[in-house]
Amino acid sequence: MSDKLRLMIKDLAKLRLELKEIKKDLKHEEKIEKEEHQELRKALKELKLQVKDYEDNYKRELCEMADYQKLREMAITKEEDVAVKREELFKEIERMPKEFAKFEAEVGDDIVKVEVHPAMKLYLNGREER
Repeated sequence: MSDKLRLMIKDLAKLRLELKEIKKDLKHEEKIEKEEHQELRKALKELKLQVKDYEDNYKRELCEMADYQKLREMAITKEEDVAVKREELFKEIERMPKEFAKFEAEVGDDIVKVEVHPAMKLYLNGREER
């Protein structure tokens, strides 16, 4: 039995080697060596650099605008408010009995399905809140 296995392993290794050579040949055949292709790739690279420069300049100009700075500050403040409120939510969950709870909460025009698992996990509409 072990001789048969050895022979099968040897055949498998030979097939893998042949496959490796075929893939190497395929890669060589698929390589485009025309000058037109190389010029296109060079033009693409230059165009990408131009786009990046344009975006960088635009962002620099945005940073100089007072309205943009005000919006960024508002976003940072709201992110901090969200973090504080989430912390309060999890502290309140800690005080709850360590058992599964499921209920719905109205948020604006939407209804949010809430699940609290004993392992201190909170799910809103089926997605874990971290």
